Amino acid sequence: MLNLFESALRTAIGIEIGNCNSPTGPFIYLDDVIFSGNRVRHDLETWIHNSAPSSCIVHIIVMAYHRGGQWYASNKLKQAAQSAGKEIKIHWWRSIEVEDRRYYLSQSDVLRPAVFPQEPDIQEYVNMLTSEGYPPEARAVTNPPYQSPFFKTEEGRQLLEYALLHAGVRIRQLCPFLPDKIRPLGFSILKILGFGSTIVTFRNCPNTCPPAFWAGNPWYPLFPRKTN
Repeated sequence: MLNLFESALRTAIGIEIGNCNSPTGPFIYLDDVIFSGNRVRHDLETWIHNSAPSSCIVHIIVMAYHRGGQWYASNKLKQAAQSAGKEIKIHWWRSIEVEDRRYYLSQSDVLRPAVFPQEPDIQEYVNMLTSEGYPPEARAVTNPPYQSPFFKTEEGRQLLEYALLHAGVRIRQLCPFLPDKIRPLGFSILKILGFGSTIVTFRNCPNTCPPAFWAGNPWYPLFPRKTN
């Protein structure tokens, strides 16, 4: 990623990354996509406490961010700066914003089933979450339906959500040693059906996508995943 960035810098303004070494910034944090926000949070929290100057600007540059993850990371980084007694201004740059916040469930851009099929395996997982005090919320379909840029039609979206939920529950049965946080629609520390992202890049398939995308033996992954 740094090589790609350096090539863009060289082409656009004729400088190399080695020329960008000011100890006072501004600083640039590059990533492909912000999902839950935990990676950027932990990376920059450590930097803020250990290495950041007392006052600086940080530019976080990504292709896309999920609004819930961006909100979460932004608040945590503000708290980290306050705790460290530093004045750090963070600017977020992105081409795409992905709606995944609970408050905007009916306008969601991630996998959020509108119905929970009356299949025993799916109902067992739904009932498990419900018994723990976290009943899954069905996505309300508005009239006219919300037109997410990630799904061509509401009918096609519901078919995809069903297929991936069905497969995710099945994968959890086939792979009993998967952590509980690997949910049918993707990794989530929250007790929900899963994060539900559908963004895959040439670099990797994140575990916040449904395990039907990336889970291995005995499942055959659509997008083999590289772990950190």
